[in-house]
Amino acid sequence: MTLTNLVLINLLFANLALAKTGLCSSAIQSINDDYQKISDVDTCDLKTKSIQTKIIDTKIIEVRIHLAQDQCQFVQEAKWLKWQIDQSNQLFGKIGICFKMKTILVLGKEWIEMKDQKMRTALGQNRLKSGLIDVFVVGRLADIDIKGEEIRGVHWRNPKNRQKQRWIILSKIAKDFVLAHELGHYFDLPHSTYETSIMNKTPRDYPIAKRGFVEDEYQIMQKAKERMLDDLHLIPIAQKPSQQ
Repeated sequence: MTLTNLVLINLLFANLALAKTGLCSSAIQSINDDYQKISDVDTCDLKTKSIQTKIIDTKIIEVRIHLAQDQCQFVQEAKWLKWQIDQSNQLFGKIGICFKMKTILVLGKEWIEMKDQKMRTALGQNRLKSGLIDVFVVGRLADIDIKGEEIRGVHWRNPKNRQKQRWIILSKIAKDFVLAHELGHYFDLPHSTYETSIMNKTPRDYPIAKRGFVEDEYQIMQKAKERMLDDLHLIPIAQKPSQQ
């Protein structure tokens, strides 16, 4: 079964749930059409050169998207989602990781705006699936530290299970490498002061297109990758049981 077929099946199930969520089928059909055009384009190399310059097998990790919608419109488009994932894959290849988007789940309009910490935590309740990375895309993500401001993304944890229950929230205004930045946090990176690193939040003149991760950060992410694969927090797609 092709990636396109998997996406279309998931969208079909989402369509069947529209009556309960108050969403409308035209929005589902629109994003469905977009996926038919782009989802078969493969950006994962099965073999890649690691940070130690060795050729290693690529582990393909599923990114499951939860996309907010209101009044028959999703907060973002399929091509934007793929753009964020493609940029992440440009950087994570060095540790033998490639992200694939196979599933879109629909969020109702009550999740359009993330107003506070409680909403961020509630968003992940009963919506997470082991073995993959859940990414929630919302209309507005309020800055909980500066009243009235908003941010582009956040790596969030369940306060009661911080290591095992984690997810990413992206705002529709997220620009270049925002998902990659949050995935950096997912793979244990803190914010940094490296001029060339996407983990550095400080405004600076260094071109965004040339930013990435530095060697020390790749070493940290490599260890995080090995830990999450060992404890089955992440399960590569090829290793999942066929019934999944």
